[in-house]
Amino acid sequence: MRKKAYSPPVYIGQNIYIKPSYIVSIPEFHYETKSTSFKFEKNKENLKHNTTNGQLSAKAISSIRNAINWLLVSTKQKRVFSKKSNTSFNYKVAFITLTLPDTYVRVDNAAFQKQLLNPFLVYLRKYHQLKNYVWKMEYQENGKLHCHITLDTFVHWRDVRKRWNSLLLRNGHIDKFKATFGHSDPNSTDIHSIKKIRNLAAYLAKYMAKNSELKIEHEGKEYFYTPMMYGRIWGCNYEISRAKNCKVHIPANEIKEGLSTLFQKCIEFKPLMRLNTVSNEQTQIGEIFYPKAINWIKDITGIVRQTFDNMRNEISSAARHFTHYELAL
Repeated sequence: MRKKAYSPPVYIGQNIYIKPSYIVSIPEFHYETKSTSFKFEKNKENLKHNTTNGQLSAKAISSIRNAINWLLVSTKQKRVFSKKSNTSFNYKVAFITLTLPDTYVRVDNAAFQKQLLNPFLVYLRKYHQLKNYVWKMEYQENGKLHCHITLDTFVHWRDVRKRWNSLLLRNGHIDKFKATFGHSDPNSTDIHSIKKIRNLAAYLAKYMAKNSELKIEHEGKEYFYTPMMYGRIWGCNYEISRAKNCKVHIPANEIKEGLSTLFQKCIEFKPLMRLNTVSNEQTQIGEIFYPKAINWIKDITGIVRQTFDNMRNEISSAARHFTHYELAL
């Protein structure tokens, strides 16, 4: 039987993967015959084991940072006015931390999410028009879980604390605290608006994308370990989740026009390299661009800018935005 003649891959264009802080350009080829790589098959096998081992992978950390960036570029500035103090302040995003008081039983991340976090997010969506958010669970140094949430909706700290403590009480997680202190209103939440921070995305990513590591002492020595966690330990709303697939394909006959908007002196770029494990040589597989906020406003045009704007507008329009909040408190 005669073997089929080898057909070299045909270049058909560039795939442009768009993130707020970087853009990746990778060529796409058409192959007559397709095969799956060892790396692809290994990734499929890993997906069968739904455990994070308490650690975020490099890919997950990158995904959290991108989710936060999409949240920030899609959020409108708001102003909050308090009748009681007759003062107002600008507001864009908030950072909420939900903690657990001392409990009789250990709460794992699956129970934390099902009993506490999910109902809390439902409450915010129903009564405070929450739409865009990113959350991340982790262990504190005392071995108890807590959760960080970045959101673009204003919620008064009293509403946050009241609802969170009611969920803790409903699930029996305040019984020990109540027996000790005689009330069921622990200081279990922290919320503050984030302002006057130059690199807000980096500030938020520092808290949202770190891994949990606990310390124990034994016979005068310190040991560090990572608590086991099963299932999801971070998440975001649907619209922000869709943004991870923000890309555009530029056909081969439109490459010059489509990529000229990126190859500008005002936009930093580097070749994207891949190491061949067989030959131990590096080959270029594309380019990575690092646009600044001003570049998105003044310099980037065409299909790349249009795709970015469409995704940003989709996230922004999903939320019920108020440009002015008025508080009676």
